[in-house]
Amino acid sequence: CNPGEVLRVPPGDVVPADGVLIEYESALDESLLTGESKPVDKKVGDRLYAGTHNILNPLLMRIEAVGQATRIAGIASLLDQALQAKPLMVSLAEKWAGYFVGFLLVVAFVSSAIWWYVDPARAWTVLVSVLVASCPCALSLAVPTAMAAAQGAVTKLGLLIVRGHVLEGLVKATDLVLDKTGTLTIGQPELTEIRIVRSGFSREKVLGLAAAMEAGQKHPLALSLLRAAEAEYISAHDLVEPISNQLGKGLSSGTYRLGSASWLGVLQTSHDANAGQYGQVHLADDQGLIASFVFLDTPRAGLENLLSAAKTRKITVHLVSGDDPATVAWWAETMGITVFQGGCSPEDKYHYIESLQQEGRFVWAIGDGINDAPLLARADVSVAVGAGAPLATAGADAILTSSSLAPLAKALLLADKTQLIIKENLIWALVYNLLAIPAAMMGWVNPWVAGIGMSLSSLAVTLNAWRLRKA
Repeated sequence: CNPGEVLRVPPGDVVPADGVLIEYESALDESLLTGESKPVDKKVGDRLYAGTHNILNPLLMRIEAVGQATRIAGIASLLDQALQAKPLMVSLAEKWAGYFVGFLLVVAFVSSAIWWYVDPARAWTVLVSVLVASCPCALSLAVPTAMAAAQGAVTKLGLLIVRGHVLEGLVKATDLVLDKTGTLTIGQPELTEIRIVRSGFSREKVLGLAAAMEAGQKHPLALSLLRAAEAEYISAHDLVEPISNQLGKGLSSGTYRLGSASWLGVLQTSHDANAGQYGQVHLADDQGLIASFVFLDTPRAGLENLLSAAKTRKITVHLVSGDDPATVAWWAETMGITVFQGGCSPEDKYHYIESLQQEGRFVWAIGDGINDAPLLARADVSVAVGAGAPLATAGADAILTSSSLAPLAKALLLADKTQLIIKENLIWALVYNLLAIPAAMMGWVNPWVAGIGMSLSSLAVTLNAWRLRKA
């Protein structure tokens, strides 16, 4: 592909480059780029973006940008920028480990030098005893053993940790930023209600008619209707007339029409139009409206557990999405989220996280799509939903392999337990060294006794950390 060339994109294919639609009309799924869950109708003159998915009809486009000049490449560049700006978290134990080893060497040689003047025959024994007794095994194992046990436990829950600071970051989190489509919801509309307004038409009949007209269609609402009919064992009705597709409006067959409210002349209430529903499809004939099919995106399993855990910890939850503001507001109100923003581009999400961090907040983010990649990379700690785009998982600190959000709620609790175990291990290592080192310096401990003490100390730390495996 080169700029200026004309390219045909069949239905079902992915647009390979940025450009302009020059012939035909279709609907495209732009959710990976924008986060908007609903297909976007495209007419002649509209812009098309690489990575979007053509759903309905073949289209002709003039290529304007390829490779690194495309919008998706720009998002990838923003991801790289975010990863470079992301500070590395270093644990307290790692920070002081080097200092402690140097201190021990000084103490050992000073003790040996003193004993050289007091009793030269014992100088070497004291040197070895101090080095063995003070071998920082317990201190060195205090954090790694706890982290290894905790990471094994969260992996069993369905959370794969990519970068080691995740559990430490969850403890520090003050704000949780959630995407909507694919994260808070699964991004798949389901038929939730059929409103029949005409006598003589049953649920079975209207669903059978709709399934017959939608047969072979790839639109998400069409697929939802077909799934609903199959689940209720309703066979598609035989249609006498061929099916005609009116782009952006609906389908017709003889006197029957199935499509949007504006095309059929159906009046919607303000609640119907703006309630945050995924969409509605209406069935009508020459006499008027027959039935309305109401669809709603499906909340992801475990969402309530996660929101409850965040509320318990007084973490402020933000819903930041590329969906239209009315839909985002409806979902936020439904889920009890008080801070929300819709219509966000990937750049908007990036700057949203940045502004929170500039206020001194420690941000935890969860997302799934390409449009979430910069957000995940910029956040202090981030989780990508496993079924999301590879670009999103590349910028995340952990990957949720479960289809439910419940493991994240459990991970919060496990993070607290991990910090407690680490503190216990560090205290034990400190107490042991405060007792063992002076005893060895005074010549009260032989090297073999010091070795046993060091081993028992390390074993105690390891067994204490092992408790996290059962958390």
